[in-house]
Amino acid sequence: MLTFVDHGTLKGLKPSGAVETLGSLAGSADGAVVSPDGQHWMTATLTSDASGVTSQLVLGTRGGADRVVARLTAQDRHLTPFRWTAGGPIYQHAVMGVGGYILFGDGASGPTYRLDAGSGQVSTVLGTSDASDCRLADLAADGTIACVRSMPSLSLAVLSPGGHVVEMPLPRPAFNQYGAVSFLPGSGQRLVIGGATSAGPNQEQYVTYLFDAGSRQLRPFGPAGLRPVAGPSSWLPDGSLLTYRPEGAAGGSPGIYVVRPDGSARKVLASGTPLGVIAG
Repeated sequence: MLTFVDHGTLKGLKPSGAVETLGSLAGSADGAVVSPDGQHWMTATLTSDASGVTSQLVLGTRGGADRVVARLTAQDRHLTPFRWTAGGPIYQHAVMGVGGYILFGDGASGPTYRLDAGSGQVSTVLGTSDASDCRLADLAADGTIACVRSMPSLSLAVLSPGGHVVEMPLPRPAFNQYGAVSFLPGSGQRLVIGGATSAGPNQEQYVTYLFDAGSRQLRPFGPAGLRPVAGPSSWLPDGSLLTYRPEGAAGGSPGIYVVRPDGSARKVLASGTPLGVIAG
């Protein structure tokens, strides 16, 4: 199901169109991440005083009590949910005060951690030193990590649990900004990444690329000017991808498009910003 927040209450939209109430949210609704089955969710709360900002990560469970699973007091970072990946729920020590012309806001900005929703145990995904070198983008079900390096040059990296690393340079200016990275469900080798030239809102040029780590191939996917939807809800069961072209962007008429596995595309709506594919 796809989830949304209505006056502090988390709700789920089913394929039938029915809306189901899941529970109440503690903390910021904007940063909530939800498990695919709608049984668990993560939010964060923030308070500030002279010692800094204190953030708490809260795990909610359908029909159960909220649990505080992590706390942090700092001047320049705060706890925030990152994404409920195929490999489990991830949160991060995010940098505060980031602003500007940001087209993809879904990448990690600090160290990342995986939470076991059942036991409450926490494990490091990319720690302080790793996160400064490669920013987490997604975690596959088998533990494979996708992250983006900015130094010494921009590249997409796939890190397998066994230690094997595959890196692919990302061309500029197509990837002056980047994001919406997600593994094809069930795969730790194939993933999508979106890019943009950062040309400005009335002339922005978006790209959607597929990367196959096994064959080390990075290629454009679909018509020019499309950007992928962030997260695993962008994929359809047949391997098609949900994408869109915002109003004013280069490459063609705006709208929502489904890109088939062969790269051909079908326009499904003339405008709007898609949230994802509704699964059962």
